[in-house]
Amino acid sequence: MEKNILVHSFIPEDLKDRMLGIVDEKNIPNMQKTGFYRYYGIYLDGVQIGETLYTIEFGKAIFSLDKIEIDSKYRDCGYGSILLDESIQDLIGDIDYLQRVNVCSLPGAIKFYLNNGFEPYFGDNNLTKKVRNIMKKQSDNMSKNKTVINDEEITTQWYQSNALRTLNDFGTRDKLKLNAYIGIIGEYGEFFDYVKKLYTHNLNSEKQEEVCNLAPKELGDVVWYLATSLATYFDYSMDDIYDQITGGIDKDDSGYDIDIIYEYINNDFDKNNIFREMMNFKITLNKLDTAESREEVIKVVAEILKEIARILNGLFGRKLSEILYLNIDKLRKRYPEGFSTLVSNYRIDTQKKYKEEDSMKVLKKNLGQDEQSY
Repeated sequence: MEKNILVHSFIPEDLKDRMLGIVDEKNIPNMQKTGFYRYYGIYLDGVQIGETLYTIEFGKAIFSLDKIEIDSKYRDCGYGSILLDESIQDLIGDIDYLQRVNVCSLPGAIKFYLNNGFEPYFGDNNLTKKVRNIMKKQSDNMSKNKTVINDEEITTQWYQSNALRTLNDFGTRDKLKLNAYIGIIGEYGEFFDYVKKLYTHNLNSEKQEEVCNLAPKELGDVVWYLATSLATYFDYSMDDIYDQITGGIDKDDSGYDIDIIYEYINNDFDKNNIFREMMNFKITLNKLDTAESREEVIKVVAEILKEIARILNGLFGRKLSEILYLNIDKLRKRYPEGFSTLVSNYRIDTQKKYKEEDSMKVLKKNLGQDEQSY
């Protein structure tokens, strides 16, 4: 005969005793709603055969699995695993973002958790496989609204595949590494220069608007190097970066929606303390200098991308998806057939000519000569 198994939360009748007398009885009915703790029971044909207790830290997106207990007559029958799965699934539904689950570290308990897909915790966003799978299952059951620009879904895979189309074949890993690191330095240097002009050059409103249009594009170029040269050198994908940021959820066959990143950052950019904001960004960028392993680089790139998204939104009111679309649109026009040495050389010649002509205009103006005379 099939057995009826049910898992749900409950308030123990002896809760006050269990909580060591620190709970006011009048508050007991509300405690279940506000967090703090959660009891779950597993019932077999209406009879409770086990329970588990969680304490919850909503502010830190952490909950602790303080105990899980199955009646001795029903052990080794898989009921502990059922209780674990169902209770975690219910808890996840109550919080927007779960960072980790703490569990009991007794030897016997460790064996149980490892057998049930848990993994050691080594840092932010390193969820256990058990929790990642449950969260992914929940996410897959929800309708996903992708960011769409000009009928194109702006996802991690869309961006990286389009960006790699214009990556040069350098021939050696040394040249690839040089391109990655020097390219990033060059692009964020240009971005910082625009911010300097915006805040210190007393620009008129027209020039301010122009700078606010150009500066975000330099951050888009930084992302291009993160997603191409650096990614190729360290063998990671943009999906790997977003796995690090999100803990591995909200992903489908096309990767992640680019703007899902805004659910995992603090939108607290302080325009009134631009020096501190730019120095913090510089400190984050400089972490690449000491990151040597693939895993270290992925963590740093995730931090950089979060900072870029935060700056774009907080300083310019722009979304990462928009800037990355503009980045790809520019490259499609510049390199319609993929990277071209001929086009690259032409751009250098054009830039040189422009700078020479611009310098001549400045010189003649300083000499008092009419610009129309040349």
